[in-house]
Amino acid sequence: MSNITWKVCARNIFPSYRKPNKSIRTIMTTHPTPPKREYKITQHGITRNDEYYWMRNREDPEAYNYLLAENEYLEHTLKHLKPLQETLFQEMKGRIQEVDSSAPEKFKDYFYYTRTEAGKQYPIYCRKKETLDAPEEILLDQNILAEGLEFCSVSAFSISPDQTKLAYSLDLEGAEVYTIYIKDLASGELYPDKIQGVFGSVYHTTGVEWANDSQTLYYITLDEYHRANKLFRHTLGTDPKQDALLFQEMDETFSISLHKSRSKDYLMLYHYNTLS
Repeated sequence: MSNITWKVCARNIFPSYRKPNKSIRTIMTTHPTPPKREYKITQHGITRNDEYYWMRNREDPEAYNYLLAENEYLEHTLKHLKPLQETLFQEMKGRIQEVDSSAPEKFKDYFYYTRTEAGKQYPIYCRKKETLDAPEEILLDQNILAEGLEFCSVSAFSISPDQTKLAYSLDLEGAEVYTIYIKDLASGELYPDKIQGVFGSVYHTTGVEWANDSQTLYYITLDEYHRANKLFRHTLGTDPKQDALLFQEMDETFSISLHKSRSKDYLMLYHYNTLS
């Protein structure tokens, strides 16, 4: 488990973000102030001026540089609290059971669970056949995937109905844009199929569902505003560029998510919005 620094994360907002070289960074001793640009918005018959609307543009280098300046100012302002931060971190870490295991979940012939090890930041995904006394089979070690990286998130973790394949999605940038990989659990090798730009979450397992033939996958992609809006079907061994579009949410205030029913007989598509 590594220490945590609280910062405005430019990586999450700008996909092309890279941590700047410290030799060219300028320490901010006064808080940065973003420029104001006039932008008129009319809603419900009322017109207002949103002077910071321009910061929504992820391609604007000035918005990008402003976030970096915010990080520099934060780093400078809180520098004197570093010893306290470390003390608090070690205290909180000491209250966490680093060696732990989730409750096993039975799926057909196997018990599936995750476990953590001391000194390692990420979970290890495992299974045991038929009984909990059986030898452990490691399906995916996120710590290995994260070696040498600043960020690593696994969202989807979906076992095929015949239990011979694992589909998982991975984000290595922190932008919550995932890539799907498919693993042969017998050989440990990855299939050549790689599906990019898909929906996922750092908070819960979601993003990929298998059809009952164990050869077909369903997944959701994102639009330019990071909205989950398209449902696709992929057949193992085919070019993802040829995947069939099954549904597109046209209402820009709504997003979609995908889940399988408890009976495993149905795929359920959910519509939701974050506006009230």
